[in-house]
Amino acid sequence: MVRAGIGSAVLPWLALRGSDAWSDNRLSIHQLRPSPVREVHLHWSAERRQSPLVTRAIDIAIDSANELANQM
Repeated sequence: MVRAGIGSAVLPWLALRGSDAWSDNRLSIHQLRPSPVREVHLHWSAERRQSPLVTRAIDIAIDSANELANQM
């Protein structure tokens, strides 16, 4: 509906990352001020050993969150 010109949307910054919204001239992106705070938590069982894949996924999530925080 937004691209059709009959709606608007409030999206988290992460939803725009990697999307074509930035290059679509039909869209106008505005940062909300003050920006709402959103917390994201990672949880896993303390009784389970993490596989290398899980460890890497956690590292990527932390790196991405830090990168996004620095962009805002």
